[in-house]
Amino acid sequence: MKFCVECGRALADTAKFCGSCGAPAAPAAQGANAGPAGGTSQPQPGPQSYEAVSAHRPMHAAQPQQPAPVPQTASTQPLAQPQPIAPTQPIAQQPYAPQQAAPAPSFAPPASAAPAPAFPVPAGAGAPVTGADAALAPAARARHGWRIAAIIAAVVAVAVGGTLAWAIPNVPAVRQLLGMGPKNPGAVTMQVLQSTQDVSSAKFNMTFEELNGSTPTGNKVTIDGKYALGANTDASLFDVQVSDPSDDASGRLVWSGGAFGGQITGDGFDDQYAYVDVNGMRDDLQKLLEYELDATTAKQYTDLVFNVKDAIVKDGKIDSKGALKVFNDGMSAIDDEYAKEYRKYMPNEAVNQQYADFVNAFFTKGLEDSAVQARVFPGKTETKVDGGTKLSYDLNMVEFAHELANYWTANQNSYPDLRKTLVDAAGSEADFNDAVKQMQDWNPDSDEVPGITVAVTYGSGYRFDALEVTLKEPGGGSEAYRMNLTVSDQNKVSADDADAAQFMSTAKQKNTIDLGKLMDSSYSSSSYYY
Repeated sequence: MKFCVECGRALADTAKFCGSCGAPAAPAAQGANAGPAGGTSQPQPGPQSYEAVSAHRPMHAAQPQQPAPVPQTASTQPLAQPQPIAPTQPIAQQPYAPQQAAPAPSFAPPASAAPAPAFPVPAGAGAPVTGADAALAPAARARHGWRIAAIIAAVVAVAVGGTLAWAIPNVPAVRQLLGMGPKNPGAVTMQVLQSTQDVSSAKFNMTFEELNGSTPTGNKVTIDGKYALGANTDASLFDVQVSDPSDDASGRLVWSGGAFGGQITGDGFDDQYAYVDVNGMRDDLQKLLEYELDATTAKQYTDLVFNVKDAIVKDGKIDSKGALKVFNDGMSAIDDEYAKEYRKYMPNEAVNQQYADFVNAFFTKGLEDSAVQARVFPGKTETKVDGGTKLSYDLNMVEFAHELANYWTANQNSYPDLRKTLVDAAGSEADFNDAVKQMQDWNPDSDEVPGITVAVTYGSGYRFDALEVTLKEPGGGSEAYRMNLTVSDQNKVSADDADAAQFMSTAKQKNTIDLGKLMDSSYSSSSYYY
């Protein structure tokens, strides 16, 4: 029998996570804190929580978050979007609220925080090291950390590329479900976001500001940018400029021609420039990986990173589905411990499709009833603006969670592969059903859930024009935060932008870093970190 490390609840031997609080399940005890040969307890192979891993070794760097494959009860998402099931992601206690994907470049709304899945950890990773091996342990951990960091870079590349192809149903499919198309605010918002898949270039402006009630406090960050998707990733342009007047600081980051250019400007110091020829770093990355791996395997991982990078953009569109396939195919061809562990949890095409089908059906059918809309989207208004429509509504996360859980309960038999994945992640049928019941009965105090107001502006054909999301302090407090995103010049920006080209030339000329040497020196100086 296992026990929850957080709340102490008894769990089935197969459980990985507690169905009540979501904490990882402790291994079956051999005695108080007992491990092999009376040593300290060790992490188990397979997915582990950050807390379980960090209890045995310090992390070299924070791991990036991935799209979560299963719904939650937590009130973190203003809009649900289906996306591929990520490997090793636990259900915890919240089985249903769909997580958003990482933000797509330039125009997608920022992703809400999602539980960070831990990467698989080889068995015995936390075992005590003694004798001559003890002196080599720090360096070995550093080498392994760099290797994992390189692999994570490929995953991040896919995430940054966005998952709109999976995340949002196409308009014809949505209209086919209902004949005329859904009218509830959630489905309309999804259709507006879906329209961005057909935009190969645009300019955008995004602001984040703090409010006191409805009055800005003066704390505001502005992001101006533009992008143009070319025939491939290297032929594309991404140009972002960030300014924070309160700190008298600004910066710029440009991707063009397979290279990054950067600049930081601030009060009290000279401008700092950086230029990184990413394609020219292939040898540096392979050399770094060879600190631990044999030359053949190091080359396989190096090729994988660059192959994923090349697959993100294809023919003027983000091809995250294709990039994910490139990554999975590459991991299938590598015969080392990490790749073998990854393959145990590789996303399943059938599960991904059923997940997308379920969320699409929930948004286009489950939320369409007028009584449901009144509970989930109170305060809905529609007004005509220049060239389009502005849809505003509040999002009641508690009612949203209830409707999501109820819709799943009534329709779960239509998604057998998805259901099996969720039950397996929960650990048992009983834990899974208990999590569903908790979601249906969720009734938090008013001071526990923030208020969320959404306003989306769109033109003809659900063309995306603007999105505004306001988060209000729980319990009716005055503190609030507002994000505003506007898009212009759609399909009118060239990848051969003269201003960006001049900036890249300046950054290359005034570059102050040698990333190859920096990576090598970081390896040498980081031997005490994993």
